[in-house]
Amino acid sequence: MQVELLVVKTQPDETDLLAAQRAIVASAARQHARHLLWHEVSRRPSATVLEYLIACDQPVAGALYKDTYQQGYYCVWEFDAVSGRHQHMPYLRINTIRRPTRVDAIGFGFTKVRTDLFEAVPLRATPGCASDTHFCLGLRERDVPIHACPVFVKNVKIDDEAAALRTWRRRLLLANTSTSGRMGRAYELALEFWRPGY
Repeated sequence: MQVELLVVKTQPDETDLLAAQRAIVASAARQHARHLLWHEVSRRPSATVLEYLIACDQPVAGALYKDTYQQGYYCVWEFDAVSGRHQHMPYLRINTIRRPTRVDAIGFGFTKVRTDLFEAVPLRATPGCASDTHFCLGLRERDVPIHACPVFVKNVKIDDEAAALRTWRRRLLLANTSTSGRMGRAYELALEFWRPGY
């Protein structure tokens, strides 16, 4: 029997997250699952978001959520191999997309991945570079498209913590101000995020 979608919840602060992720991939292979849906427990999706990702006919499709470690940005990035750092600025306005949009990398927070891709790009991590970054780099080398979708999930580490949400919004405002040079537009963008919801 083939499973169309295996949904797995992961805890991003586990002692050995990589070992847990590898065990999940092995489980999906044993069950002949076509897709894995990574779901970090600190991300809160809705049925609508789940339905959207299931319907998205892309090898990798992820929902947007506020990045915990790069305040003011969503968890979508380019990776600069020279500096060894994520570059979020190219995706500063990713929250305005209307259809699945190709990106360089997306976090595993709530992301559907075709399971055969894990054979081509085995999971690995190195100090300062998590498994989702290595995985996305491997997909890019093979020209496998990664898509961010115009759906959002809550990151409870930010959305449910008043101080963290204020910091995230302040950094968003600063990022927009530095790129546009116009405080008015940055303020308008920041207000979009201060409405109830996302």
